Amino acid sequence: MIEFVSTGLPELDTMLGGGIPRGAVVTIIGMYGVGKTILSFHFLKAGLDRGEKVMLMSFEESPEDLLEEARLVGIDLSEATIVHIDALEVAESMMKVEDELSAYISSAGTSRVVIDSINILDSVFDEKERWRMMVSLKEALKMPGVTAYLMSACSESNECHTPSGILEYISDGIICLRTYRASSTESSVRLIEVMKMRKVSHWIKPRMFSITKNGISIILEGEFI
Repeated sequence: MIEFVSTGLPELDTMLGGGIPRGAVVTIIGMYGVGKTILSFHFLKAGLDRGEKVMLMSFEESPEDLLEEARLVGIDLSEATIVHIDALEVAESMMKVEDELSAYISSAGTSRVVIDSINILDSVFDEKERWRMMVSLKEALKMPGVTAYLMSACSESNECHTPSGILEYISDGIICLRTYRASSTESSVRLIEVMKMRKVSHWIKPRMFSITKNGISIILEGEFI
């Protein structure tokens, strides 16, 4: 029987057929500002509420900034482990990053991990090295009981594809956050869609969502497209 991990959003758990299979590595794709990081806050908070150890590893923002961003949408991550690694450290030694990640997970008994953003690998490695590093990073996360989110910006041509296309192959799941505008006279809406999730029968149609003072709110009712 599959053991599910809650995303922290009941509606998204419904779309996933119960949640994320424990041990999965899931890539969250979307343009900058669409809500990916907030989605990860819900995931981490759900773990904290269950007494789990959770970690956010950021290559971009400081722990202070991330805590403040979470607070602004009503999410308290003060008990989470938040680690910032400078992009220069990644360029100099990805092995060091992997070792630190494994050490944090093992020493703290961490069960939920978020890496924000994986796109740092696109900027510091060539295509051959990028593939090797991403596969190696996934293996570092494949520790017993660990479920992970990898945050990725989208490609310029498709809001539900990563720039390199590598993560679509190696991830256990893909969740896409994107925008949609029916016509030039209408306002854009935000959509969330489960593109892939191994081991589960998930919804295949996107659903609208909004970002509120309490985080992400997903609308399940009705047909969108």
